Amino acid sequence: MHAVVQQASDKQIMYIDDDKIQGLAAKEILENLGHGATTFSDSAEAKDAILATPDAWDVVIMELWMSGPSGIDIAKTIVGLRSSLRSAVVVSGYLQAPSAGQTNLSSFRVFAKPATAQEFEALTRYICE
Repeated sequence: MHAVVQQASDKQIMYIDDDKIQGLAAKEILENLGHGATTFSDSAEAKDAILATPDAWDVVIMELWMSGPSGIDIAKTIVGLRSSLRSAVVVSGYLQAPSAGQTNLSSFRVFAKPATAQEFEALTRYICE
């Protein structure tokens, strides 16, 4: 395993993924990178938290496909509240075309889900710069 150099940051990052293990790993990696990290495995709870305190997080990273509100649904909520698309990052470990009745992805860039500390670091540097 590669050592991660902790970077100074005051960024508060929310990470939403219905895979609880992925969320715990993301929290540890983001904190090791010097960020504050809050995780949610329930996308409806995460959306409620964003609606209640939209300025509590600098960045929200969310899985695309989840039970409950999708990452795109939550990203639209964030853009509606803060009009900063860069603060709403949608990731997916499995990119597929939406089927009938699913959300249109054309107006959102979807990133590959980070799996390593280096991938999280690259994504957060891109978002936070």
